[in-house]
Parts: sequence; C-alpha cells; structure tokens
Amino acid sequence: MAEAPTDFVIVFCTGQLIAFDIAVNALKEARIPHQVRAETATGLKVAMPIIAAPGPGRFFAVLVPVSVEAEAKVVLSQLPFEITTNPGSWDFRPQPSVKRWWKLCIIVGLVFLLVCWILQLADILK
Repeated sequence: MAEAPTDFVIVFCTGQLIAFDIAVNALKEARIPHQVRAETATGLKVAMPIIAAPGPGRFFAVLVPVSVEAEAKVVLSQLPFEITTNPGSWDFRPQPSVKRWWKLCIIVGLVFLLVCWILQLADILK
C-alpha cells in the first residue's frame, strides 16, 4: 500500500524549547517538509504555533512525511543533543528548586482533592 502524502511520523519530541527550535531550523535549512505540534502527557495534541510554555508533561514534537523520515533522521542526528521521540515528564530540565515547587503544588492539589472527596463521602453517608 502506497503512503499518502499526509502520513506523518514523529522524528523528534522534547520538552526543551531551545533543542526544539534548533531541530526545526535544521530541517528548514535542509528543506525537509515538516510540521510541529505541542503535546501533553495527558494526550492533548495542538498544532503550533501556540504560546509555548514548558513544564512537566509538556512536549514539542516535530513530524515529517513518512517518505522523508530517513533523511530527516540523518539531519537531526548531526545535532548536539539526544534525539528522542518519547521524553520523560521532566524533560524540560527545571532547576531543582523549580522541580520541588512543582512537586509541592501537585501534592497540595492531591491533598485538597482527597479532603474534598472525604467531605463529600461523609455528607453522603449522613
């Protein structure tokens, strides 16, 4: 079965805006057709350009047509950072203090939800 010109594949995904911009620029200079999108760990995918906001679970992906995937990988392999398509939640490389702050916010939010759930359950059981 022939590939449709609209079949795209992810060749690079990162949470780091600088690496993302360098990769996109390298593909532009090599005249390789591509598209970019923002993704979240929850599965939301949004076409760019958008206001890029790095954070836990936020990624920026570069997609190319299947027909030029090998060529794009050769271009990207020459860049001075690791080329991955499955980054971790903390790929945006925060400072240790920022990472602690994010974890604290997540814990406080979860505790708040737990307290609300317990209060709701207590109200139901009355």
